[in-house]
Amino acid sequence: SMAGILKYRPWHAGQSFSRKGDLWTMEFKSTINGELVGWILSMTDRVKVLAPAALIKTMSEHVKRIAQLYRE
Repeated sequence: SMAGILKYRPWHAGQSFSRKGDLWTMEFKSTINGELVGWILSMTDRVKVLAPAALIKTMSEHVKRIAQLYRE
């Protein structure tokens, strides 16, 4: 499972996990930077950023640019 993989690919020592059925949520505090975005993108389509709004916007912009590269 993705949650199992994330436990072995930690982002931050303070990260925590919770589960509702088949859905897992991971929470941690971090600045929004290229390293974080790259780490999230490395998990491809198996994860979704839920908050904060600024990170959701950043991820959306990156994904749109990547999709545009493959449309051209």
